[in-house]
Amino acid sequence: FLGVRQRHGAVLVAVFLLLYALVTGGHPPAMRSAVTVCAVAAGFVLRRRVLPANTFALAFLIVALLNPTDLFTTGCQFSFVSVAVLYWGTRSWFRHEPDPLERLIDETRPLWWRLVRRFGRLVYETYAISFFIWLVITPLAAARYHVVSPMGFFLGPPLLMLAAVALIAGFLLLLSAIVWQPLAHLFAPFVHDSLWICDRVIEIALKVPGSHFYVADIPPWWLWLFY
Repeated sequence: FLGVRQRHGAVLVAVFLLLYALVTGGHPPAMRSAVTVCAVAAGFVLRRRVLPANTFALAFLIVALLNPTDLFTTGCQFSFVSVAVLYWGTRSWFRHEPDPLERLIDETRPLWWRLVRRFGRLVYETYAISFFIWLVITPLAAARYHVVSPMGFFLGPPLLMLAAVALIAGFLLLLSAIVWQPLAHLFAPFVHDSLWICDRVIEIALKVPGSHFYVADIPPWWLWLFY
């Protein structure tokens, strides 16, 4: 849209994301994302095919080189396990070519109905993927925190959307503060309000009966066997 070449745009995206990850503390989940995007950007620049398994392994190695102890933190393990699920568990679930006849029928429907159908499909796909990720990371969460939270499945997509707003607004806030300090006040409410809503939603969910329950110690051998 801005007329920037794909290769130049890839470099800009990679540099900005890497800087953002470093400015926010360089934690393993952020560094994993930054390394992955940098690898994809390098693929664009060098005109080479980028394989998900290679970028996943590269991100793991870079995080290990920066701080080997990060590999044993729960946040780091959550991040890599979730991405592994997205790469090899749910990636091909909803990738199918629409039937030409169905597409033609869909074009004859009113615009509002098509929007409702697309929104419903988006919600369904989001919750289907969220449920699978929740199933996979729940044993790890139970082993680390001795808590199983069924409510986490229902809250996942809404909290993800709110967190995305805070993330984008936070990036714009930091960037605008560098350019001109008063501009930061435009984005600060979006960061504050989205995180405040997240906090309130979680506080309310904790009071719902059956939203979470405690479990005893899980043997490490069982956890290794599960994964």
